[in-house]
Amino acid sequence: MLHITCGDFAADELRRAGVADAALPWRDVLHEGPVPSDVTGREMREIRADFIASCGWGAYGDVLESLDERDRLLEESGEQGAALWFEADLYDQLQLLEVLSRLYGLGTAPERVQLFGGAGFSGLGADDLRAGLAPVSAQTMRSAHEAWVAFCSPDPSGLARVAAKGVAGLPFAGQALGRLLEEYPGMRDGLSRLERTMLQAASSGAVSGAELFKAVSRQEERPFFGDWPCWLVASRLMSGPEPLLAGGEGTFPERTVRLTSAGERTLNGQSDWMRAGGQGRWIGGVRLDGSHDWRYVPDSETLTRLDGPGVIE
Repeated sequence: MLHITCGDFAADELRRAGVADAALPWRDVLHEGPVPSDVTGREMREIRADFIASCGWGAYGDVLESLDERDRLLEESGEQGAALWFEADLYDQLQLLEVLSRLYGLGTAPERVQLFGGAGFSGLGADDLRAGLAPVSAQTMRSAHEAWVAFCSPDPSGLARVAAKGVAGLPFAGQALGRLLEEYPGMRDGLSRLERTMLQAASSGAVSGAELFKAVSRQEERPFFGDWPCWLVASRLMSGPEPLLAGGEGTFPERTVRLTSAGERTLNGQSDWMRAGGQGRWIGGVRLDGSHDWRYVPDSETLTRLDGPGVIE
């Protein structure tokens, strides 16, 4: 059986517990960068490799080779089936939806797919881990595929509906997608929840990149980002004609950042980051720009498009 994990740490946990000698880490930060619906296969891998390389997280050729090998192993899983090891946070749940959608598209029989059903597996013994595996149903695979299609769509209305109703057989997916909706720009300031939390963390004085990462992680019910994705968001806030954060030279763990006057105005709702410099970011299949200005509405936990058709029910 092919063991697929949310990353290298999880693969190490399985090896340490004696559950699997080898595992396939699903190395992709899907809540960042383009995941468009109109491409598949090698073209999608090229898009993801280009984005990951642009973030400085690896050389393009190396990343693409890793993604090619990953997909080859998945497609060859065939009769042996797959065991899926993913936790409850947004990072893991998006990967899980992609893997289940891919297996669904390959025609893999549900009884050949086993899923770990717990919120987390760090520190558990082999017996506990094995006891947490259970076969998925045909409905779960179909629902996961539908949720993945909604995530990749250029229109996020379907994603909002999936977040509200959840995904059959995946108890953590609905909550995770609800957290993803909060990464859309806010109505009042054009900031995502993470961007807003980051500015608030720097509002009392200059902080190092390491301190910033710790501060924003503490505000998450289920932290879903590592240090590099966190600093990617900080870098975006330090760009544009009126940056919201400013800082000195050096790498982000030691680099000091502080709130700018534009950042203070934005936190106070006197400026809109989406209009002032935050355009061009992707969430799944949605590129946020002037013509696709989707906003998160916290009271209804849904989305609306400014100058568009109105709130999505």
